[in-house]
Amino acid sequence: MSARHAVLGVLRDGPAHSYELAARIRELLGPGFEINTGQMSRLTKVLLEKNLIALVAETEEPVPRAGADRRVYEITQEGAEEYEEFFEKGANETKLFRRSILVKIALAGPERMGEIPDQIGAYEQHCIDRMNALKKDLDKVLPDDEEHPRVDGVVLRLAIEADISQVKAELAWSRYARRMVSWLLSSDAVWPASRGRRLQAGDPARAERENARKQLLHRLAARNREDPC
Repeated sequence: MSARHAVLGVLRDGPAHSYELAARIRELLGPGFEINTGQMSRLTKVLLEKNLIALVAETEEPVPRAGADRRVYEITQEGAEEYEEFFEKGANETKLFRRSILVKIALAGPERMGEIPDQIGAYEQHCIDRMNALKKDLDKVLPDDEEHPRVDGVVLRLAIEADISQVKAELAWSRYARRMVSWLLSSDAVWPASRGRRLQAGDPARAERENARKQLLHRLAARNREDPC
């Protein structure tokens, strides 16, 4: 997401605290553009270093929670020019999504591939929960007046619908991935030669790694029993 340009765009309307920036961006563009405190802190730091925004002042005005950033930011001339350049650009290229579960599938090897279906199942459930939450957000968007539609309402609807479409696609992909992994597990799959050499029966390196993994899991389980919270 272009959080950098969203911040610059919001600041064109006037100076703001970082928490105000995050809230306004979320309000305008939906949950897909949600920026947490740490992310906003890093982003404003970069924008300050590039002289795209400037620090106005510190204030003692009440903030939503203790420790919130009291500094006020404003856009600079360089920042306004950067935003205009961004706005005038043509459509961005589509970026491919890097799925962490795909890394696990690629590198699990025969000794851990059996764990993958459960992880994919958990990811599917996450997608379902996320989609349900997005649909609730969509239901909160007020219906349009046919003659006088609200621009912010239309933009927010577009943003949430885009997020729903992405999550639906992820859910479909994860179900396909689970079928493919199940196929690998039920067949006489051919593993890359390098993996095969490392995993030959009696391989001491394999035994050592497996033993270390079991010890780690045992320690984690013991820690959870001692401290369930």
